[in-house]
Amino acid sequence: MSTLTVSGYLKLTGNLLSGEVPPKISKMRFLNLLVLGNNRLSGPLPVEIASLSLVVLDVSNNLFSGQIPSEIGSLQCLVAMDLSRNNFSGDLPTSLNKLSEMDVFNVSFNPLLSGIVPDTGQMSTFGNGSFMGDPFISYSSFSSYHPPPPSSDDSSTVRRRTSRTTVAFWIPFTVSFLAFGVASFVLCLRIRTPIFIVIRIPTIGNFVPRSGDHRRNLHLKDSWKRACWFYWLRIIEGRRSWDMSEKEAGFSSRIVVLLFLILLAGRGIAGLGDKEVVVKLKRFLQSNNKIYSGGYARWNEADPTPCRWPGVTCNDDGRVTGIDLSNSSISGPMFVGLSNLTELERLDLSENTIDGRLPKDLNECGGLRYLNISHNLLGGELNLTGLVNLQVVDLTSNRFEGEIRGKFQAMCANLVLLNISANNFTGEITGSFDECPNLQYLDLSTNIFTREIWKGFAKLREFSVAENNLTGEILSETFPSNCSLEILDLSSNNLVGDLPESIANCSKLELLNLWNNNFSGAIPSGISDLSKLRKLFLGSNRFDRKIPEKLLNCKELVFLDLSKNNFGHEMQGIFGRFVALQSLTLHENYYSGGIESSGILKLPDLFTLDLSFNNFSGELPVEIAAMPKIKYLTLAYNNFSGSIPPEFGSIAGLQMLDLSYNRLTGRIPPELGKLRSLLWLMLANNRLSGEIPPEMGNCSSLLWLNLAGNKISGRIPSEISRIGRDPNPTFQANRRGISVGSLSGKCQSMTRWIPVNYPPFSFIYTLLNPKRCQTTWDRILKGYDYFPTCASSNSQVRTVPFSGYLQLTGNILSGEVPQEIGKMQFLRLLYLDGNQLSGNLPAEIASLPLVVLNVSCNLFSGQIPSEIGSLRCLNGLDLSRNNFSGELPVSLNQLSELNQFNVSDNPLLSGVVPDTGQIATFGNDSFIGDPLISYSSRSSYPPPPPTFGNSSTVYRGTSRSKVGFWIPFIVSFLVFGVASFVICLGIRTPVSIACRILTIENFVTRSSDHRS
Repeated sequence: MSTLTVSGYLKLTGNLLSGEVPPKISKMRFLNLLVLGNNRLSGPLPVEIASLSLVVLDVSNNLFSGQIPSEIGSLQCLVAMDLSRNNFSGDLPTSLNKLSEMDVFNVSFNPLLSGIVPDTGQMSTFGNGSFMGDPFISYSSFSSYHPPPPSSDDSSTVRRRTSRTTVAFWIPFTVSFLAFGVASFVLCLRIRTPIFIVIRIPTIGNFVPRSGDHRRNLHLKDSWKRACWFYWLRIIEGRRSWDMSEKEAGFSSRIVVLLFLILLAGRGIAGLGDKEVVVKLKRFLQSNNKIYSGGYARWNEADPTPCRWPGVTCNDDGRVTGIDLSNSSISGPMFVGLSNLTELERLDLSENTIDGRLPKDLNECGGLRYLNISHNLLGGELNLTGLVNLQVVDLTSNRFEGEIRGKFQAMCANLVLLNISANNFTGEITGSFDECPNLQYLDLSTNIFTREIWKGFAKLREFSVAENNLTGEILSETFPSNCSLEILDLSSNNLVGDLPESIANCSKLELLNLWNNNFSGAIPSGISDLSKLRKLFLGSNRFDRKIPEKLLNCKELVFLDLSKNNFGHEMQGIFGRFVALQSLTLHENYYSGGIESSGILKLPDLFTLDLSFNNFSGELPVEIAAMPKIKYLTLAYNNFSGSIPPEFGSIAGLQMLDLSYNRLTGRIPPELGKLRSLLWLMLANNRLSGEIPPEMGNCSSLLWLNLAGNKISGRIPSEISRIGRDPNPTFQANRRGISVGSLSGKCQSMTRWIPVNYPPFSFIYTLLNPKRCQTTWDRILKGYDYFPTCASSNSQVRTVPFSGYLQLTGNILSGEVPQEIGKMQFLRLLYLDGNQLSGNLPAEIASLPLVVLNVSCNLFSGQIPSEIGSLRCLNGLDLSRNNFSGELPVSLNQLSELNQFNVSDNPLLSGVVPDTGQIATFGNDSFIGDPLISYSSRSSYPPPPPTFGNSSTVYRGTSRSKVGFWIPFIVSFLVFGVASFVICLGIRTPVSIACRILTIENFVTRSSDHRS
């Protein structure tokens, strides 16, 4: 309820305030507006702020860290909140979604902030601009948000600050300045005019005359620009400058003004306006991406400023400070010319297919603080030594190679986060990051690093070096008393020996992952002192079977993986006493019993249980049905026998049930049709019989059904077309919950649930690692599908909808395929092969957005439906070993995506294989056993050689650099030459003009935020 009270504000914007905000600020009950932006405030934001009656809260552009207080969600009258450009970390509080009055919201450029933006509630009303520069925040598709236009006029867009210069101007200017100055001096000697010219240009350290008894020094504590202006103004004002007389100074003032105008003219010629650069970027991208394009295609070149364009951000002066072209369907080489955007601070080109090497031009973007070029195809050796202001660097999932030693010392003074995972880096990591004082988050995983582990990682907050070839032992001194680690991932290396007890010094540790090494001996009891430990992965090692009792002291432990340690015998009883566990993974331990006796089925919060790849036998425990929160149950690859308990149909929250590769018999219980949240049902490779129960059609969330390799008979019920019709309630529940599931190991479960022969997945399959598996798994279970597929059957436009499958391979199904199958719009894979299905193949199949269709090894007859030719994204089509007849449909030649095609062993099929088109690309094997099909000899048409863009890019860059050199060279050569000649003729008395040459090696430009 709103009331009328005294309203006040505190506005401290744009000062140099530092330190933490005092908690006593909560006593200022009159405050409605609190504006602390643009200072140097640090530390956590005090939760006491939430006790104020704030309407506006602005703490942007500071150094705040830690989590955003969830208590802020209680500020029900808050209309505007700006937390941008800080170092906040942790998950975005869900309580903020309750701020129903909020109209302005900004948490952008907090690179350590994570979480998922909800689809509903107040947070969902804000556009991408509210979360720009937050690489760990994910969200579903939003409408584009564009920042408001700058208040300054258009000319400010192209205006450049003289404190930011480029080598492209200064080298030719200085060379021409010297060259023609000397030429003029020679000319003066030839006409015998007594002139003594000593060029005095300031050094950065001291401004000191070098002749006579001049002793006046000017100590510069600012940029060269201030020194030059100081010197010039003294002359213009008619003051003495060392030896100069009033008359000489007055005349020199005109020369100085002339030279200054030359300097500005040279800058205007050598540089490009921000809009010009961004327009060149757009045209470059369009020329390399003529089919698919991103948001840059909507950049309107008629606009006076690029500041309103999606993905472009500007500062108050109208200068471009950020470019975000992530996930914009960009391919080809990287654009050359970004260094002309002299105020550029943020660059995000992630999630594209940019290839080639990084251009040298990028290394000249000295103002960059945030660089994300992850998930591309960039390669070669890395060189970012010129980017000394970088704070966040993400290069993950590229093809960079070579050693990293010596690559980061020069540019890591400000570095906070570095992610170079999933590349091809080699060599040692020892000593590579010792000179990075602010580094807190370092991810080196999935490379080819060798030798020993870097011993300085304990000073970080997060360190991952998973999936490398590191060797050696972890020594006790690796974990000093001041260990700051919160996340430590050493998985998938060749580390050996015992884990030292000194791990107890890392009291802040929340995740410890040692999976897939060669650690042996006892599990160290020191782990029990890690009171904040939530996730512990010790699988795929050689630890002793005995689990230390002290480990029960980890009261917050929710994820435990002790898989693949070959424990054998009965399951240890201690697992049933970890009462806080939510996920337990014990696959590949050769257990033979103990599921009930261990007590794990009575754990109150357990929602993930993986006991696959063991030797359990007997009937499935009915007690599983009583587990209150179980969602993901994997009992595959055991020796369970008997029937599936009908009680399993009462597990209301069950989302994944994997009982494949056992010895189960009997019918599929119709009670499973009650599982409305079930997404996966994997019953493949058992001995199940009977018919598919029609009740399965009630499973409204069931997208992935695999009944292959059984003895199921009868017809395919028409009710099966109703499965998976509305999975959204399940996805929404997963989005509201915590991170679902926990996958470790070699993605065994993932590769079972998503077939490797699914074409969109087959490429990713070769790149899978535990981290990618976890990300993929999490996204799929929340409805954010990972694999772009066709939006509809007759469209080649890629979207990321729900992708499901129906696998009935290798059973005894008979009869016709029901026409209702055309309603299963989520289907991308349809496997009906290896049965006894007969009749016509229904034309309604063509209404599905299929990627793979396999109906081979059946008894289908009649014509192949010509409508199949409208499946524009069909990648695999197998109609072999049937009784199809009639003409081979010419429409199949339109399937431009098809790379697997087989109509062999259909003896009644006729027609002529075309000489051109997609069908012409397949060999004779696709038509073996079809005596009525004829074809002429077809030559293979190899694709045209690719046009490599790198050479042209280099050529264009070279041309631009030549223009950038010669224009200012010629202008300054001519103008200063004339000026020098005028001096020679205009002065009849000896003049000592003392100027000093500005030394290039000491040339430093400083501004409030940048060093070049």
